Amino acid sequence: KRLTGFKEIQYPHTVENIFCVIMDVFELYGILGKVGSITFDNASNNTATIPMFRNRLNPPHGLHLFHQRCICHVINLIVQVGVKEIVEYVDHIRFALAFVMIGERRRQDFKLMCEPFGLPHKKFNLDVPHRWNSLYLMLESCLPYKDPLICYYNRNISDNIRPLDEIDFTMVKYFVEFLKPFYNATHALSGVYYSTSCMALQQLYEISSTFEKFGNYPIFNEIVIKMKENFLKYWNNIPLLYTLTACLDPRIKLVGVQTLIESIGGALKIPLDMNIRKVEENLNDMFDNYAIKYGEDDQNQAVTESQGKYSSSSSFFSGSYNLLRVGTQPSTSSNIYSRQELNTFNSTRYDYMFQTYKEWEQFDVIDFWKSNSLAYPILALMARDLLTIPVSSVACEQVFSISGNILDERRNRLNGDILEALMCVKDWELARHRTQNMFKQEDEDCIEQLGQLNI
Repeated sequence: KRLTGFKEIQYPHTVENIFCVIMDVFELYGILGKVGSITFDNASNNTATIPMFRNRLNPPHGLHLFHQRCICHVINLIVQVGVKEIVEYVDHIRFALAFVMIGERRRQDFKLMCEPFGLPHKKFNLDVPHRWNSLYLMLESCLPYKDPLICYYNRNISDNIRPLDEIDFTMVKYFVEFLKPFYNATHALSGVYYSTSCMALQQLYEISSTFEKFGNYPIFNEIVIKMKENFLKYWNNIPLLYTLTACLDPRIKLVGVQTLIESIGGALKIPLDMNIRKVEENLNDMFDNYAIKYGEDDQNQAVTESQGKYSSSSSFFSGSYNLLRVGTQPSTSSNIYSRQELNTFNSTRYDYMFQTYKEWEQFDVIDFWKSNSLAYPILALMARDLLTIPVSSVACEQVFSISGNILDERRNRLNGDILEALMCVKDWELARHRTQNMFKQEDEDCIEQLGQLNI
C-alpha cells in the first residue's frame, strides 16, 4: 500500500467534489488508464461517484470488478445489529469492570487480589458505543480474571447491588466465542502485506458457520436472525472478485470455490444468487480476454512448481481449512475446465506446499504466482491484477489517525500541500521498512495504535 494523496475536499462534500479531487490524483500520477478497481466504504456520496469514474476511466476488468465495497464496513454493519442485543446481557460485567478501575486505591487493591491467582495486574478498557470490537476486547480481556473479579467485586459492593457469579462469566464466554470470527475477519481482511481478496470468501464461510452454530441457542436465536438479514442484504450475491481470486488461490481453486459457496448457502439455509456456473463463465471469459491481449499459444509448456514463501499474515480461517482439505480434490471434468492452462492449474496438486495448518494459513499466494509465471503466463497476469485489489479501506482510513499526530495544537497552521507531503513521506518510509501494520496489541485495535505513532 502506498499513500498517493491526502487532500482536503472543499465543503460541501458533494459527489462532484469527491470525483474531481480523486481524478486530480490519478492525473498527477498518470494512471488514468490503469485504474482497475476502486474500494470505497459505504458512504452514499462515495458510492454515487462510481458511475462517473466508470464513464471516465473505462476500467480494464469491466464493471463487475470496478467497485468494491469495504468488507470490513459491511461486517461492522452486520455486527452492530447483534451488539445492540448483546449489550443488555453484559451491563453487569461492564459495571463491575468500571467499579474495579475507578480510583487509584481500587486499582491497587485489585492488583493485590490478582497476585494469589498468579495473574499480572490488568487495566481493563471499557467498550464504547460506536465500536463493536471494543465490546469484544472488553469481554475477552476479563475472562482470565474471572476469579479475582468475582472475589474483589463481591467483597466490596454494597448489599443492594447484585454480586457477580459464574453465570455472568458463562454468558461472557459465549459472547466472546460468537463475536470472535467477526473480529478475526476484520483483522485478517484489513491487512497490508498479503492478498486479502482471495481470503474474503473463506471469511464469509467462517461467519456463516457462526450463524449456523449459534442459531439454535435460545439466547442467540433473534440475534442471528437479524444479523443474517444484513448478511444476505450485502452478500446474497457474493462479489465476483471474491470468487475469482479464490479460484486463483492454489489452496482453493474452482472446486474449492464451489464447496465454499454451497457450504455458505447450506449454513444460511438459503440458495445464494452466486453459483459455480457464473463463476466458471466469468473466469473463462477473463482468461480469454487476457489471452487475446497478452498471451501466445504457449499453453503446452511443462508446469514447473516452486515453493511459495510465507507471509506474516494471520488469516484466521481454521473452519474453511478443514472444509477445503476434504473437499477440493483435483477435478478433470471437461465441462468444468476447458482451457488448457486452467485445466493444468486446477488438476495439479499443491498439497506438499502446505502440509500443516500453519503452512496453509501463511502461504503467500502472490509469491506463488511470481514463482510460477513461466508455467502459467496468462493466469499469472490475471493473478497479479486481481489478487492486489484490496477488499477493505481500513488501511487507508488509518491514515487519518496518523495525521492527528502531525496536525495537532502545536502545528495547526500547516498548509494543505505541506501536510500532504508529510503524510506521503511518512507512509512511504513505513512501507520501506514494512511496518505499516506493526501497531496491533491485544487490548487496542489498529486505529488506536496508529493514532499513537510519533511522527
